[in-house]
Amino acid sequence: MSHAGANIAKAVIPLGLPPNSTGPFIGALMAHDNVALVQIPGVTPEIVLAGAKQVLITFTSGFRSVWIAASAFVGFAAIGTFSW
Repeated sequence: MSHAGANIAKAVIPLGLPPNSTGPFIGALMAHDNVALVQIPGVTPEIVLAGAKQVLITFTSGFRSVWIAASAFVGFAAIGTFSW
């Protein structure tokens, strides 16, 4: 999750969000604060959608390694169970 801010900024700055608005935008987006989001200068529905999409992508990629590791442990447990 340490890459969330950078990933969101990369997605929304090209769409027109002023760079000085990225900090408040990311904070409001991560806090699900819709009231604060609409008050940030330069925010459009397209920018909010792009930011939300990047949050989802970042969460998904962050948990991918967790699921892979969990699958490995389940596999080892299954092999251990049947080898007795």
